[in-house]
Amino acid sequence: NPSNKDFTGGFTGCTALIGVSNLPTEITNLGSVFNGCTNFKFLDNLDSMVNVTSIYSAFASSGIEYVQDLSNLTSLASVQAAFNRSSLIKPFGFPDLNTTTANGTNMYANCSSLVYAIIPKGVNNLSWAFGTDTSLRRADIFADDIPSANITSTTFYSCTNLKVYCNADTTTEASLLSAYGSSTQVTILNFGSGSSTPSIVVWGDSISSPNKAWIEWPKRLQTKLGTNDYLVKNEALAGEWSTSTTARQGGYVMKT
Repeated sequence: NPSNKDFTGGFTGCTALIGVSNLPTEITNLGSVFNGCTNFKFLDNLDSMVNVTSIYSAFASSGIEYVQDLSNLTSLASVQAAFNRSSLIKPFGFPDLNTTTANGTNMYANCSSLVYAIIPKGVNNLSWAFGTDTSLRRADIFADDIPSANITSTTFYSCTNLKVYCNADTTTEASLLSAYGSSTQVTILNFGSGSSTPSIVVWGDSISSPNKAWIEWPKRLQTKLGTNDYLVKNEALAGEWSTSTTARQGGYVMKT
């Protein structure tokens, strides 16, 4: 019913539910809506539900494995326990939230299959956020203002071999280092460090070659992009032909 904007608990405990299409975009609250729906796999218009302010326990204890369309839910004020005890493996995106106080407590807790997770800008509490996520290997935290009181020993409780990325010189980084700086199982890193950041690889001849410093556009591209999101790697060589470039890329066998 489009006139009912609060859809809290709409399908709670419906173990036969597999997926839902075209929920009304007027809905403002999805709290516990799929909680306990153990066979639930998809919701196909979540990206258009821009009025939603809460996904509190929305997918808790559900069979959801991948979430791909959260990019337009910028008004979320609560993501607390959103995927707690679910079958989630990986979320593919979150928007920057229009808040600095969204609650992320228990957001991904007890997700035994989770390998990658995202905390968006706007979240300020990560108590038990990833607790007992034993398969988790990477967490990207884009929120910059999380105080030390909200990142504790419970945040990554029982997580092992985990890399956590955040922005440098932020309150969040300081809080993470305070709680996990000496941990042997949780490593705190900055976006842009090492090979974790996606690369843009430039191939070509003298037009792109680093030997032509005064016209080297890949270096200028890196300056424009910054180093948080992409690293530009210049593999161009002056005087090179396409056949040798292809060989260096591995497409042709190179012989001496």
